[in-house]
Amino acid sequence: MKIKILIIVFIFSSFCVFSQENEKTKSTKVFHAIGYTVLADFVSSPVKIIPFSRFDENTSTYVDSHSFLKTEGINLGTFMYRFRYNIKEFSQESALSLSVNPSVCLELFVPEKLTDDVGLFVFNLPLLLNYEHGAGSTYKSSAEKGFVIGAGIEYFKAPILFVEQPDNMPITSFIIPVASAGFRYWTKNNRLAEINLKFGKGAKVKLPEIYEAETLPRSLSAYSFRLSYILFLNY
Repeated sequence: MKIKILIIVFIFSSFCVFSQENEKTKSTKVFHAIGYTVLADFVSSPVKIIPFSRFDENTSTYVDSHSFLKTEGINLGTFMYRFRYNIKEFSQESALSLSVNPSVCLELFVPEKLTDDVGLFVFNLPLLLNYEHGAGSTYKSSAEKGFVIGAGIEYFKAPILFVEQPDNMPITSFIIPVASAGFRYWTKNNRLAEINLKFGKGAKVKLPEIYEAETLPRSLSAYSFRLSYILFLNY
């Protein structure tokens, strides 16, 4: 609930800052970009703890236990769009910005335990506060290269659908903290490009006292990783 409130505050604050600027100022602070990833976008869902009772042959009674379920995605291709607004420009070579980066990914999701059902497609929405420096930081920049670092939160719907409805449904909608860093340069075609690395990681799940060790996943946290290529559209 706290994270959802943060998202609402983030979007509302961005709207307030954006709406207070005049049209001429807005046009000099808004940036658009598109990007893609091939075989370099991974996401793992939070762990779902499933309580159940099993028969204990030693005591000839039923005992309470727990098993675990989570999914991991295998990336085939991702397409993304970036909307960025500079909320503060310190100089012609540095700025503080807000960005929203929706993406859709063709990804195969395979649950680690309990079921063989396969999921398809991922929607991802990172919301980031960034520090921009050098090329691409402002429209007045004359730098040949630049970089950006940012942090925030990201929402996942992963997977969007299953080939067949699983008997045990994993967690498919979740929000985790995320950090991002990018290196910018001018291409031979005089286009500003960026190589961007994004990494997100959620909190570890607390293990119950009694559980089935063979169902324990490789990671007790949700996480994401993406290496992408991005091109500025209006720069």
